[in-house]
Amino acid sequence: SFMPPFMRVNPILTPDWNYSHVWAFLQRFDLKYCKLYDEGYTSLGTTKDTLPCPALKKDDLDLSWEEDTGNSIHSGECDGEYWPAYMLKDWDQERAGRIKKEK
Repeated sequence: SFMPPFMRVNPILTPDWNYSHVWAFLQRFDLKYCKLYDEGYTSLGTTKDTLPCPALKKDDLDLSWEEDTGNSIHSGECDGEYWPAYMLKDWDQERAGRIKKEK
């Protein structure tokens, strides 16, 4: 086969679930997920078309709060630090980190 073996699992089949339901489920049952979600990625594609979600980028106020409280979150690899995917407030921004392909 020309494709490497992998398994994609989509266990949530109800149309009633939204982005926050998925994250609540993962956290409630302490389920494992890709660590990139902790680095600000909200939608994973290839290494050429996926960046951390800009809606999760930390600003200076966020970083000073983190220093003052001693709280830390994993940082992304691209130009700054990002909050984890489960902190996304505007669920319509889930795919905002995907680079549009030229046609």
